[in-house]
Amino acid sequence: MTSSICLHKTTAWATLVLAVAACLALSAHAAEPTPSQGTATKSTAEHKLRYAKHYRHNLAPGLALVTDLYREFAWEAVLAPGNDHELSFVEQPRNALQRYLSPVLARRLDADRTCVRATGDICQINFAPLWYSQDPVAYDLRVQATDDPDLVRVQFERPGSNTPVVLHFELVRTGLGLRIDDIRYPDGMTLRDILAP
Repeated sequence: MTSSICLHKTTAWATLVLAVAACLALSAHAAEPTPSQGTATKSTAEHKLRYAKHYRHNLAPGLALVTDLYREFAWEAVLAPGNDHELSFVEQPRNALQRYLSPVLARRLDADRTCVRATGDICQINFAPLWYSQDPVAYDLRVQATDDPDLVRVQFERPGSNTPVVLHFELVRTGLGLRIDDIRYPDGMTLRDILAP
C-alpha cells in the first residue's frame, strides 16, 4: 500500500495547502473560532487537528521526515524571489540541516555554503536541491512511501511542463535517528555526487 501526502496548487498560486490522507486540508495551527461561530466550529477544528496529529504520528518514519522537510521549506517554491523572510534550505546552519540530513550530507552542504561565502561565487551546487531547479516552482507535490522503507519518493508538477519531476530520498539510520543521506534526481545525479569533495 502506498501512503502519500499531497500539496496542491491554489487558484492564486500564493500558498500551498497541506493535505492529509484523502487530501483533506488540515492546518497545524487551527484557527480559533470567533464568539459568533459557537462551539460546533471549535469542535470541528479540534477534531481535524487531532486527526492530523494522529495521522502524522502514524506515518512511517521516513515518510514523516521527508513530509516535515517539505512542509518547512514549501515556501521556497511558492514565494516570489526576493521574499527573504527566512533562510532557504541550503542556507540553514548545520545543526538545523541535521534535523533532516545525515551528518555526512549536512557537512558537505555546509562546506559548499562556506565555499560560496569565501569566494562570492557558485561552488558545487547551483540549484535548490529540494526542487531540482534554479527557480523553484512546484504544485501538486506528493510525498510517497515506497516498498523500501529507506526510500521516499517525491513527485511534483511544474507550470508549463507535462512531465512530473520525481526525486528519490535515500534514508539512513544515524545516532540522531532516520535521516536523508542522499537525493536522486531525474538526470541520474545525486546530491552527494554533486557535493563530493
